[in-house]
Amino acid sequence: MARSYRPTVPVSFMARILGFTDMSGGDGDLQGLEECEDWLRGHGSHVQIESGTNELVMDAKVYHVRGISKRWFLLWF
Repeated sequence: MARSYRPTVPVSFMARILGFTDMSGGDGDLQGLEECEDWLRGHGSHVQIESGTNELVMDAKVYHVRGISKRWFLLWF
């Protein structure tokens, strides 16, 4: 569903939704963004800098299978 309506999603949004950061915008947000980026990459997401806004985004059209065990891969597909 994300692929068809929103091909890229800001990592800052994903970090708030997944609980890595909160709405306060405190000092922990930078660390939370880095943790979220690492988590997204570790689970196969393609994270890049969007050229128009210079914002870190997750590209919902691309998915990497590296690092996922064969058993886990078979469960998803």
